Amino acid sequence: MIEKPVTLAITGGIGSGKNTVGEHFTELGAKVVDSDIIVHYLYDNDEKLRRELITAFGPSVLREDGGIDRKKLAEQVFTCDKNLELLNRIVHPKVRDEIKKRISEISKNTHVNCIVVLVPLLIEANMINDFDKIILVTTDDHIRIDRVKKRNGLTEKEIKARICAQMPDEEKKRFAHFVVDNNGSIEQTRKQIEFIYNNVIQ
Repeated sequence: MIEKPVTLAITGGIGSGKNTVGEHFTELGAKVVDSDIIVHYLYDNDEKLRRELITAFGPSVLREDGGIDRKKLAEQVFTCDKNLELLNRIVHPKVRDEIKKRISEISKNTHVNCIVVLVPLLIEANMINDFDKIILVTTDDHIRIDRVKKRNGLTEKEIKARICAQMPDEEKKRFAHFVVDNNGSIEQTRKQIEFIYNNVIQ
């Protein structure tokens, strides 16, 4: 057991299979932190963030209970590049701070040799130097679209808008230490994860 856990960031576009890759790491003994869950947490618990979002995008982004309605917020930001940039400027620093906090807590309170963080917008949020290694998960667009349709109930047009709003995989590859091809079977993906896990914890 190493004293300081290795920190890995898993990034990739919408529907690429980051959560599945995270589950494989969990099976191998790693502790996984999901930045999407962190965003949910901050939207519901960070009053200052909620006020900033209301100021930036108006009260229409609120649910009836006063929380942030992510669907309504997405409707605004994925139809306007300036709105997306504004959202990222508001949210990314808070998510980054929370990720660092959770990594610190895990390192102090649990005995794991690997902490994996799912960060879709890792590069856009300027977090590439926050982790020991970066893993990019890639999947063909038609598979990604099909997955997101089934999972989120979005239309193909909405999904393509999200894909277009994200940095292309070819650009992300320049920052990745490992690339996971998630087009094949679960077993094929699992073997790639086992290789990476065994490589980074040595």
